[in-house]
Amino acid sequence: MDIVKGGAKIEVSVDKSPRNVSHTKNIKLYPSISPFPPLESDEIIKGLDLVYVAKNLAWKEEPSSDSKLRSVQELQIDNYYPDAVAKYNQILKAGIDNKTKEIEKLADDVKQNDNNARNIQKMFDIEGQKILDQYEHFFEKEKKELEAAEKQFYDFREKNHITRPAGKPRNKYDKLYTVFMFLFLVGLESIFNAGLFSTNLEGGLIAGAAMAGFFSVFNVTISFFFGKFIIPHFYIKAGPWKYITPLCTFAWIVALFFYSLIVGHYRDCLQMDIDRPEVAALNTLASSPFQLSDIFSWLLCVLTIVVGIGAAYHGFKSNADPFPGYSELSEKRNRALHNWNKFASKRHNLIENKFNEYSSKLQNYCSTVSGAAGNLRLCIQDKELIFTQYQSALASARAAVIALIQKFRSVNASERKTKPPAYFSSTEGIFLKADEVQAPDMNLDYKIYAECQAISKSLDDELPAIKQELLDKYQLLLK
Repeated sequence: MDIVKGGAKIEVSVDKSPRNVSHTKNIKLYPSISPFPPLESDEIIKGLDLVYVAKNLAWKEEPSSDSKLRSVQELQIDNYYPDAVAKYNQILKAGIDNKTKEIEKLADDVKQNDNNARNIQKMFDIEGQKILDQYEHFFEKEKKELEAAEKQFYDFREKNHITRPAGKPRNKYDKLYTVFMFLFLVGLESIFNAGLFSTNLEGGLIAGAAMAGFFSVFNVTISFFFGKFIIPHFYIKAGPWKYITPLCTFAWIVALFFYSLIVGHYRDCLQMDIDRPEVAALNTLASSPFQLSDIFSWLLCVLTIVVGIGAAYHGFKSNADPFPGYSELSEKRNRALHNWNKFASKRHNLIENKFNEYSSKLQNYCSTVSGAAGNLRLCIQDKELIFTQYQSALASARAAVIALIQKFRSVNASERKTKPPAYFSSTEGIFLKADEVQAPDMNLDYKIYAECQAISKSLDDELPAIKQELLDKYQLLLK
């Protein structure tokens, strides 16, 4: 039969004879908030059939009135106390051991996180150096390209005495506009000259437009490229271009003028219906260059010159910058600077993210140190509380066993015809013995607590300096 809840069981076998009551102890304890549940007195009374045994002995007038030795039944009740104490000792040991381990773990947490917090800048520096080493090759490459591009750019400015910024690089819309203007000039000249060429052609206006288009494409193309690639060299005041540019310009003017005369003489030949008009036009140009048959041929010459000048101007304006080579060098420098900034920004972001990560770690380390140091005190108090509950449980168990003995005596005395033994009236003869645990030494725990509190306070005092050192490492890595 189970007689005490919460722990080991007590199997009780009862012979109804008053002197033959035996049990095997295996405590069963009440469940309760305390880890040390009290003895279950009612179950013990029921298991031992205590009332019946007490009455049975009383009917036999046992123990005798003059007896000075406590009965076997009382001594059997006594044994429940050491059984309960043994169980309580196990619970106490487990609780104390757990709290001791918890205290040690909290102390380790304090020391480990304090060490991590104080070395946070070193750990961050190592991680930052890894990032720098990872990108060192690209860093040097981009740096050299940027330095070379800037040297070329500023040497060019100094050599040519340029102080203004270069023109904006041309985008796709600028290029489309250039193509549009080129075609517009070709179309404009073709439309105006189509009627002038068509007066004596079999194909009429269509043939005239085709002829005009041919001459216009040639005129606009040559003039456009002259304006784009030759005219900008007027800005160069030294070197061979100082002489080449005026000569090329003079040659272009002469060529444009004579080309316009060729076009005029070619029209004249078409009007005269001469065979091989191109040969005749060249011969006429060589012998009488300024003798054109009518005003429309002169108008054709003027239109050719005007469109050629317009194409040259448009070619010149199609450059991103009027100074030759300046825009290209500026764009090369800007491209190198963009690549450098892109690389530097990526590296900066990686280091910044790492800095934010370690700043967060520092905060977590400090919070852990502070929290663990505070929890140490609570853990020590829990350890003290466990022993206090243990002592209370011992007192309760002692009182419960004595109450059982008193109940046994009370029932026995009430059923006797003779006077009960003298010791029934006092509990002084009841000696409940057990291996009770002494109070644990808390000095080491309080020493650990004081040490951890000192570590926490020291870390709080040094935290601003640690943060500043971490920030200094961060700024150094960004240089």
